[in-house]
Amino acid sequence: MNALQKLGAIMIILGIVLPFLGIALPSLATVYYYSPPSIVFTKPSSTSSSSPDAAMVAQSYNFIVGVAADAGIKSATVDVYRASDNARLVLFTMSYSSYDEGIYYYSYTWTLPSTPTSLKCIFTATDNAGQTVSKTAYLNVVYASGDFYINNQKATQTSTIVVNNPTLSLKFVPADATSASSISSVVVYVFSDSGTQLATVSFTKNSDSTWSASYTLPAKGKYRLDGYFWCGNQKYQAMSVTIPFGSETLNIPDMRKFINVFTIFGVLVYAFGSLQKKRW
Repeated sequence: MNALQKLGAIMIILGIVLPFLGIALPSLATVYYYSPPSIVFTKPSSTSSSSPDAAMVAQSYNFIVGVAADAGIKSATVDVYRASDNARLVLFTMSYSSYDEGIYYYSYTWTLPSTPTSLKCIFTATDNAGQTVSKTAYLNVVYASGDFYINNQKATQTSTIVVNNPTLSLKFVPADATSASSISSVVVYVFSDSGTQLATVSFTKNSDSTWSASYTLPAKGKYRLDGYFWCGNQKYQAMSVTIPFGSETLNIPDMRKFINVFTIFGVLVYAFGSLQKKRW
């Protein structure tokens, strides 16, 4: 063993023994590398200002961001601007929601403006290593409405429509162009008279922006049809109609309209005439 080998062996022995004797020795620094965080999910999700997500005015809206981060997340925010003039409306610090398969989810619930407008939402996340990532999404805040029709009869929240044919022609007509562009889907839920759900009827959008579908009632009886449309990820009810099918209804006239001054006077005259006849 040469001198260098002897010196190396002595240093190895000292490196092992001295820490046991309570003597601290300098250590080599450990350097960790964390990949920059990445935003993989947002709500709203559209990154295009020309085709934003949609939501109804004044609704309670849940902003969500999902971030992949090796170092974990230190903070997440959503900065909301009015898209038309880029005026900042609010900045929210989002709260931790959940963790799933490497993704950290943060959320914040806010009541949207009560008048239609377009929003630019900038999501920002910072990991525990100090690295930051941002993503911009767009949300169109609208007012949408429309009417349901069953066999060409307008159906409201309190309608009753009697049918003689089990096959129903269903239609939904948006109230205006804004509603037509904002409504993403239309559906009707069919219930029996006892309240059991029998079917979910999905509508197809037509070239004129109306929606249509058909449904055949399974048997004679009374049914309830509840109609909804979706604006963004929220559904809104626009119909709850009762459908009696196969039960005959008597066409009994309203007798009150026949009770008037002429009928009353006629009854009196007839009675007086009858008395006169008996007297003679």
